[in-house]
Amino acid sequence: MPFTFFAHQGPFLPLARRWPGSVDGVTLVIGSMSPDFAYVANGSRFDVWAHGFPGVVAFCVPVTLLVAWLVVRVVAPVVPDHLPGGGAFHLRELRGLAVHRFRPARAVVWAQLGALSHVGLDEFTHDWGWFARHVSWYDQRLVGTNWLGREWTVFRVVQYVGHVGGSALCVWLLWRYGRARWMRARALAVAVPSVSIRSHAALWVPTALGFGAAGAWVRLHGAGSATDILRLAAGAFVGLLAGSLAVPRLLGAPGRRGES
Repeated sequence: MPFTFFAHQGPFLPLARRWPGSVDGVTLVIGSMSPDFAYVANGSRFDVWAHGFPGVVAFCVPVTLLVAWLVVRVVAPVVPDHLPGGGAFHLRELRGLAVHRFRPARAVVWAQLGALSHVGLDEFTHDWGWFARHVSWYDQRLVGTNWLGREWTVFRVVQYVGHVGGSALCVWLLWRYGRARWMRARALAVAVPSVSIRSHAALWVPTALGFGAAGAWVRLHGAGSATDILRLAAGAFVGLLAGSLAVPRLLGAPGRRGES
């Protein structure tokens, strides 16, 4: 990788934090994951290579826009209030994402830049990347034999260091921004349904079923760690969407919440 989640987003969160009026942080962050979304369809007739042209445009941009819209309009108004507070992270204040406004041209630009940032980082960390193919020492083994079932080349070491470092950076930034209450004003503007045992069940049972169905798929048709992880994530996300749609119907009109 770096790993799809956290590692690819960490370096670019400060852009959305520093210039929220110019940077569409939602599409940038989701776009930075989007090339790996194509792994879900690996081995099927819908298989697409989204780490190069034309897939990085034809696949990544529309998928990013779709997922971003679902996160903002379906997930954000419901899910954060069903999470633990998270201490300094103030996870429930992420409901403020529900007031995000999409400007079409800006959303497309940042979706594309997010996807390109992902591919650019992967060029340093994969055997198909430019550096491994054109720099002679970059794909050389550092260990004479396989260790932990892998060949430890220079690019693979960079991959794992990038994963750990990028993920740590992302979590630290989310903690720092959460402590600064970066979403508080937006969160207070969002009306949310009252949280109850019923609403938790309506949200998390479909999520668990989606994850379980994906787990069965992976168990029966495993296709490698990257593909399997993305399939599990996709199953959980579909279940989360179903639960997010069910909660408002179950509880009726939303009401205001207090401090997170």
